[in-house]
Amino acid sequence: MKQKIQIMTIALKSWFNKIFLRDLAMSKQGFMYFLLAFTFLMIGTEYALLSLLMVSPLILTSVLNITFISSLALSLVLSGFIIDRYKNRSQLLLIAATFQLFGLFLMIYTGTIFEIIGYSILAFFGGIYLITILTTVTHESTILNRGRLYGYLFFFSFIISSIITFLCFGSPIAIFIIQCIIFCILIYIYTKYSYIETDQRLQSDLRFREVLKKNLLGYLTAFMVLGFILGNSFPLEMGISIDPLAFLIPCLLFFIITGAFLDNMGRKWSFTGAILILSALIIFSGVFREIYSAVFLGISISSLFILLFTFSADFSTERNTLKYRGRIASIFIVMVVGGYIGGLLARYSLIEIYVLAPDFYEWIPNLINGINSMLLIVILVWIMPLPEILSAKEADWADTLRNIYIFNRDSICLYAKNFLSEEDAMDLPPEDLITGGLTGILTLISEITNERKKNLRIIDKERVKIYFSYGKNVIVALISTRFMPLLFKKLEIFTKAFEKKFEIELENFRGKINVFLNKGDSLVARYFK
Repeated sequence: MKQKIQIMTIALKSWFNKIFLRDLAMSKQGFMYFLLAFTFLMIGTEYALLSLLMVSPLILTSVLNITFISSLALSLVLSGFIIDRYKNRSQLLLIAATFQLFGLFLMIYTGTIFEIIGYSILAFFGGIYLITILTTVTHESTILNRGRLYGYLFFFSFIISSIITFLCFGSPIAIFIIQCIIFCILIYIYTKYSYIETDQRLQSDLRFREVLKKNLLGYLTAFMVLGFILGNSFPLEMGISIDPLAFLIPCLLFFIITGAFLDNMGRKWSFTGAILILSALIIFSGVFREIYSAVFLGISISSLFILLFTFSADFSTERNTLKYRGRIASIFIVMVVGGYIGGLLARYSLIEIYVLAPDFYEWIPNLINGINSMLLIVILVWIMPLPEILSAKEADWADTLRNIYIFNRDSICLYAKNFLSEEDAMDLPPEDLITGGLTGILTLISEITNERKKNLRIIDKERVKIYFSYGKNVIVALISTRFMPLLFKKLEIFTKAFEKKFEIELENFRGKINVFLNKGDSLVARYFK
């Protein structure tokens, strides 16, 4: 009996790691940095939205609400262009955070012109802050972990910000002090970490219009229509009042569920699944009328956020799209928000028509939900023939690996691993001969090109690609059969992990490699299996 329980426990642990933890490959310090950055944004946003809803539950019926929405819309349109021209993204994040703090400070003076200015500043620089943090997460994530990473960040930051907003609501000074504390921590982290783009990475053979036509228009259209459906499905006639628990529980759950589906089931299938879930909610809206507003908002908001940010990030990781990373994130958000507002207005207009002309309801009694049902079918038909996101094809990266070699500057092979079958591995030359040859090639190329500061990153020979990563004490060479940008990132992360794990052994290396052979397998299995 105990043995069965142990087997089940091991199986469940393996399943859990595979679904929720596999390939995350982010340090605790890095995750905490992003968590604090998202929490800073969520606290300011939640507090501002709740304050606006207290002033007027209807979105477009007060000067304060219109000012906030207009500033945010302007920010989302312009922020992509601003961010793509600012290379030091970590510094830009702090600048945007500084202005948000100033906006929060002005919001303390309620009932004055300073409050309106404060909301405008908070909304405008909130948009810049959002796009900046999204581009940074894109830089630090891969196709294999991006969905879950966004899900976990939103899950934890939403819990923290909701608790803080609940406890401090009605006290803008307390919110301001908490935000100042988080801001100071972000400044400290900035001294340890910074994301700065380079001219080499920001080169592109395509203009932004060409990028849109080539890759994005199909998915942008699908997201805009989905935003319209969500806006048109929102039960505006029921008011904004919702059950907090009925909203929070599905919202938090679907942050995790959507992220896990995106990374494990693929992008297009996850998008399709989200549409089917929303369809079911609309169909059964009459059955769950009392909690429909809260449940619908919770599921739709969390699913849409994770889908939106993951898709926009995936489209900005190719060589010709890195230059437009901010603009791509911005245009995805603008399309969804525009569709959502259009849906809200369409629903409100139809309700007014029903009120002013009751005879119209006798002819078409369920036009609102009828439009939504039709558009959901259109989206399903629309996205199926769309091409798979290029980076999603990297999901089978493990099948392309052949060998990995870790050697020091003296070409001594510290560790080697074959991913091939035993028969294919038998034809390979000795490991020291291979690493010696690779060292000679790297040295020769550096001499010929006279660029000793720039390291060679890849050797491309037809069906064989040799990727290189450089640490302080070691060089890692990974041999694959396909070109995959994802492998550069994985190799870089692995190199840092290897040097951290064997820091003492590498600094005091005297020729003994047994320690690397004995402990290296688990590290390689963690990052390359």
